[in-house]
Amino acid sequence: ALDDEIKRSAEKESEFAKIPSVAQERRSTEFFRKLTDASGRPDPVCAVCGRFTKKDCCLRFSLNDECPADGAPMISSKLLQRVQTYCCPDEKLGHLRQRVREEHKGKPGLQLLEGLALQWRYRSDDYKTWLIGGVDEQLETLSMCKRCYAHLTARKC
Repeated sequence: ALDDEIKRSAEKESEFAKIPSVAQERRSTEFFRKLTDASGRPDPVCAVCGRFTKKDCCLRFSLNDECPADGAPMISSKLLQRVQTYCCPDEKLGHLRQRVREEHKGKPGLQLLEGLALQWRYRSDDYKTWLIGGVDEQLETLSMCKRCYAHLTARKC
């Protein structure tokens, strides 16, 4: 009787929904964002210069090679090194630096940006909420306008 109960429990357990992987959650979130992308959604923000830019003039790079965002190529090591070199404020602007928060500890892509002065968020028009800027913390992506990309990838930066 006990063996039959264990077998029935195992059969019922196999019918339960499976918890999706982190990669599947990110793909689903990104797909949802594409579906709900209305014309009222603001233009993307460049993480480097902080300016709003048109979607066709913005490049998006994935920061986490273990779980890359769909449609976003991995940021090259050379470009990442240039971002780390040129987006690092001097001591006078130290208050602009992004400190790695507790919620970033398990996200290696965001840890690459520790201490950099980037446009992580910006305030909404009514100043009540913070909106995603050039660094998407959930998807671990960095957005950059083509002007900053050209500057950072030039032979002499």
